[in-house]
Amino acid sequence: MQMNAAATQPGAQASSTTAQSAAPPPPRHLRAKYQPVTGRSLLTAWTISLGLHGFLLILMFKLAWLSAIPQRDEALPIALTDIAGDPSGDPVDFASRPDLSRSAIDAPADAAQFEPRAYVDVQAATGTGAGGTGTGSGAGDGGEGVGGMTGGSGIDVVGIGTGGADFGSVGGRGGSGAPGPELFKTGGGKARGVTSVVYVVDRSGSMIDTFDRVKQELKTSIGKLQMSQKFHVIFFSAGDPLENPPKRLISARAGQKQEFFEFLDTVRPEGSTNPTQAMEKAFQCQPEMIFFLTDGAFHKSLIERLRVINRDHKVRIFTIAYVDPEGAELLETIARENGGEFKYVSDRELP
Repeated sequence: MQMNAAATQPGAQASSTTAQSAAPPPPRHLRAKYQPVTGRSLLTAWTISLGLHGFLLILMFKLAWLSAIPQRDEALPIALTDIAGDPSGDPVDFASRPDLSRSAIDAPADAAQFEPRAYVDVQAATGTGAGGTGTGSGAGDGGEGVGGMTGGSGIDVVGIGTGGADFGSVGGRGGSGAPGPELFKTGGGKARGVTSVVYVVDRSGSMIDTFDRVKQELKTSIGKLQMSQKFHVIFFSAGDPLENPPKRLISARAGQKQEFFEFLDTVRPEGSTNPTQAMEKAFQCQPEMIFFLTDGAFHKSLIERLRVINRDHKVRIFTIAYVDPEGAELLETIARENGGEFKYVSDRELP
């Protein structure tokens, strides 16, 4: 019995091992569940995960942004108006009603305060006596046209252009309408509104006896200029002109005036009379007007030169025959053709 038991024990073990080895494999779905994920499957899984998390993150930000927008639940304000006064009464007329009475219609309107200023020139206005007439030429502030005409009454009839009305006082060139620069009682009102001026002054040897009076008149004229105005002074004789530093237009401030006065004290008369180069330099400054003062005769070629450089008549030239009337005829012509005024200063007018 014992041997049968012993003999059967190994056989049982062998049959058990055979039974285990002959057991069927687990199902395919269980094998796939417990197998490790590698290769392309792993990459696909990560891509799906990242995409899902990104979508959730965007969704969270979107919800947070929408919740931050203020919601306007309040109602819009409504304007309320109250009726002032008695609605059943007469309507209120806020407009002034015109006075249609006959007296108001016949009443004269206020005339504009404008009085044209006659241009006075020795040769531009000629022909006195009954029916006498004269004509002016050149171009002034109002343009070219007929100048002043005088009749038997002696009253100047003002036309258009040079020798015409002074339009500076009503907003023409120069704007302000204030009297312009004045030298030996010329300019002033007839240069109304001028803001820039060049003084071209004779300092030849013939001026030696009266040059101090010219200096004093220059100081007076420039001293009256306003800060909004500009000036320059050029002295001529033979050779190169003598100019006030810095040889251009400068504003009429107190300091600039004082510097000119100090320069003026150093100027001495000498040489002969030749104003052509000085006049050319004056036009290079592009002023609105020029004072031209001399006590002697000069070559008439200056007139032809001025007709060229001032062909557009933008610069008005006021001329002064000082003490000696020798060059008066040429000075009168220059003033007439360039929209200015001529003045003769005799020795009786000097102190």
